[in-house]
Amino acid sequence: MIKEAISCIFNNSNLSKTQIQEVFEEILSGLCDDILAACFITALELKGLDYNETLGAILSTNESINLKDKFNLDFLSKLPSIQNQHPLNCNNFLDISILQDIICAANGLFCYKYSFLDKINNSFEILKLMGINLDNVIKTSDFPLEEAGLIYFYLNDDIKFKKYTNKLRRNIPFDNVLNRVIEYLNPLRAKNIFYYTNSQEESEQSAKLFLDLNMENVIVVSNDTTPYVGLENDTNVAEGWKNKIFSYVVNMELLGFKKAKNDELKCENNEQNAKILYDILDNKIKDSRYDCAIVNSALSLYISKKSSSVMDGINLAKKTIDEGLAKEKFEQIKKFYN
Repeated sequence: MIKEAISCIFNNSNLSKTQIQEVFEEILSGLCDDILAACFITALELKGLDYNETLGAILSTNESINLKDKFNLDFLSKLPSIQNQHPLNCNNFLDISILQDIICAANGLFCYKYSFLDKINNSFEILKLMGINLDNVIKTSDFPLEEAGLIYFYLNDDIKFKKYTNKLRRNIPFDNVLNRVIEYLNPLRAKNIFYYTNSQEESEQSAKLFLDLNMENVIVVSNDTTPYVGLENDTNVAEGWKNKIFSYVVNMELLGFKKAKNDELKCENNEQNAKILYDILDNKIKDSRYDCAIVNSALSLYISKKSSSVMDGINLAKKTIDEGLAKEKFEQIKKFYN
């Protein structure tokens, strides 16, 4: 099928939804040669594919990521949950997603992160430096997951899409649709998600896709310079709920915070990242980095219905840190893993 699909693209013929589904099922299941797969993905990019249509076609049929046989996940349907997902290439910035997770967990939300064993996850490295023993990260259903509040999964090679695409992804030297597919093939689908994309148009497409995947509420942010709501520039937001998409702009000054340079959010290494994050939890930092954590966490709390508005979310996030509730939750999580 993949050879025919490549031929169609170079002959300027449109691929049907069924053809796209079949080709990506071949790629994700390891049934086609990596060279052909790379040619197909490159051809799609050169053609200027419609991400919304393409991803929707792929995700509507793929069931290879179901982890219910590996983990006892029945409790997820009973708990309010969120995934705060930032791009992997934000190594030079403060990892706000960790603070979002801790603040959300302190307010009764079930949060999680996952990582591939052969690919360094920056958040996991920072968490280790903060004292969480990720040697005890969840790999089987033996853990009482619902007690953790914030859980970390390592995905082994028995997860098909990971096993058959890692080498391919490493060898394609540009961002492409396969990377987006892997991001959307979430091994656990939270009811709510905070997500980042590179452009306003893509954020609206992503929000629609998450709703199509039966998530309840979605916020997708796009910012030119930071992988979350930044300090300096307006941040575009696509909010999705009840099958509708609402677009608006978040501005730090309009929310009552001082405008600052995004360079203040940069970190030289993981050690510095871990120290700053812990100092924010410990009420030792109250500058623009604290402000950034508050605003991004407020959006997560709002989209998860823990606050009635973004401003209410800001007040709740401040209270969670200022009264030591976030640090207390962090210590509980650390104790769970240690």
